[in-house]
This record gives sequence, C-alpha cells and structure tokens, in this order.
Amino acid sequence: MHRSTRRRVAGPGLLLAGLLVLVPVVPTGAAAAPTTGPARAAVTRPVLTADGIGPYRIGISTRTGLVAAGLVTNVEEAQTCAGYYYAGATGRYAGSLLFTFEGNRLVQVITTDPAIRSRSGGRVGMTLAELERRYGPRGAVEYGKWTLRAYVVPGGGDRIIAFFEGFSSEYVHQVSSGERDRVLASFIGGDDQC
Repeated sequence: MHRSTRRRVAGPGLLLAGLLVLVPVVPTGAAAAPTTGPARAAVTRPVLTADGIGPYRIGISTRTGLVAAGLVTNVEEAQTCAGYYYAGATGRYAGSLLFTFEGNRLVQVITTDPAIRSRSGGRVGMTLAELERRYGPRGAVEYGKWTLRAYVVPGGGDRIIAFFEGFSSEYVHQVSSGERDRVLASFIGGDDQC
C-alpha cells in the first residue's frame, strides 16, 4: 500500500502547530513581568591562572581567612617543611584543588582535575607538545630531577602556571599555579624540598 507524501509532511506540521499553541501569550496592553529578579547565571568553567582561581588568590588569600570563610578543609602542617601548611578546597572546588600556604599566605594551587583549565585551555591530560601549540613562545619546557619535564608559563612577576608530566607518561598529570619557587620546589629538588 502506498501512502502519499503529503500525508507524511502534514503529521509533523500538525505537531509543530500544536506545540506553538502551548507557548504563553501576553495579552495586548498587559504589563510586562518585572525583570528585577536574579538573572539566570551562565555556567562557567573554572579557570586557573598564575594568580589562583576563584576566591583562592596567590599571595592575597590567607589560611586563617579561608578557614574562617569555610573555603578550605583538612589543614595540616607539612612534616618536612616547618612553617608550610597544606589544605583542600570545599564547595565548588572540593576534591579538585589542593593548596600550599607559607605561614598564613597562599603560595600554590594544585589540581589533577581535567575540568579545570587555564585561560588558553591547558589542562591535565594534555601532552607538552599540545601545550606548546596552545601557548607558543609564552611558555617553555623545563627539566627537573629524575628527567621529569614540565611546561611552564610565566604569569607576571614571580607567578607561573606549570603543567607536570607523569613519571611514566607523556601526559600532564598535575597543574600548579603560584609563586615560582614554591611551584617548582619538589620538581627541581625532589619530594622533600621546601
């Protein structure tokens, strides 16, 4: 049995017409709804810069201030480096960020979360070659202890973002931002370097 083409086209047309009827219509002369309510916030991807991320600002945020605001958890003093403290994030960044404080001052932000990216799109899971293509002459490959490599991008002053390769992988396994000496301390001198 052969069906006409006209009938097939009419089905979707009727469906679309039915959907259009469901759209609410404001009567002529009616007042528009007020727009003073909160605007729908656009979902933004977290962006890590050499100066930090979100409320976690390198050199500005303090350990005591972040604890008081409920923005860090599990604060512990470093066992091998007197005066250094480590902590984790809460809220939106819980499980995604780790912090290093020198005394009370935030000096490093660390992530292994591929959802957190730099402004140029650098992230965990990329290769150093991919980062070189993204950053061009702004960054450079640096070599650490045990022939480890990192792609380092200056961020102004003593601040950097460093993308660290894994021990047995060509893929970035960690991204750190903050003060250059702190970010590269273990990379250059080994695990016990302050």
